[in-house]
Amino acid sequence: LGLQPSDVTFAENKIYINVESLSYSPGKTFELDIDFADDSLPSILPSANFVGAEIEMATVSPSRNYPPLETSIATVDNNVEFIRATTDSDPTDGFYDGGYTVEISENSIVYTAAPVPPQISSNPRFTSREFNGYVFTDISDTLPAIENVTIDWSETTFRLSTSDVTFTENSIAINFEGLSYRGGDTVKLDVTFASQEDAYEENDNLLGAYDLSNNANTWLSDLSGEGIARDEDWYKLTVSSNNQRLIVDLEFTHTDGNLNLSLYDENANFILGSSSLTDNEQIDTVLAESGTYYLKVDPVGIPNEPNTYDLRWNV
Repeated sequence: LGLQPSDVTFAENKIYINVESLSYSPGKTFELDIDFADDSLPSILPSANFVGAEIEMATVSPSRNYPPLETSIATVDNNVEFIRATTDSDPTDGFYDGGYTVEISENSIVYTAAPVPPQISSNPRFTSREFNGYVFTDISDTLPAIENVTIDWSETTFRLSTSDVTFTENSIAINFEGLSYRGGDTVKLDVTFASQEDAYEENDNLLGAYDLSNNANTWLSDLSGEGIARDEDWYKLTVSSNNQRLIVDLEFTHTDGNLNLSLYDENANFILGSSSLTDNEQIDTVLAESGTYYLKVDPVGIPNEPNTYDLRWNV
């Protein structure tokens, strides 16, 4: 059609094509290529499994207080993350370095002892120390807190005791001190991570809104715990008479991520919102009609971590 670049303009949700004074005949066409902005909110929730996390494996002896003898780092991808053959650098000192393979999957760690050649030892054993084993640490800081670690006895042949496995929020330690073993002996650890969902999920949209109608003047923290703003959170409330004054309070820590508060009617029409740079938002308005209303708590941008908040409404 002989369009010029200046004949096409656009706004966020409109495209304008100026065909003023252009001659044309049937069959003439034009084509516009359109790029949309990515308005999706990236996930702010740490992955609830090991996959994708960067894990450090440290060899530690003779005590947990000593610096690691050796460290290795791997990114978990459901394959063998760490592997080492049995070696003996000095056959005269009575010590050798035992080999292993370590496979980390979504929620487990499997350690398998490598074979020990008979010329190195006919009775492989971990030297007796206060601690002689390995420590696995999440150094990428992408995992939620470790909540529990248990030994899967159905797939464990090492003669461990439950006290030989300890953990913190971001690390797991296995103490093999004094244990004899054979090549192929295994220990499997099942790992449980802390939940990153609040008690009101799945309330990610209006249809799934959590009903607070019977909980007026009650903070979430006094109901089933604070909310966690990893995505939009919707709440439903019912007002029984006309011309009621509605007050909604939202409290959070702004430095952990900004949150906005919005009010909608039963047809999902926006009524009023609150957006500031403080640690709280408030809606204070008179509702002309009784009926069902909805509150939306909306994270802005990408918080430093999943932000917790408290919410209360009253009429």
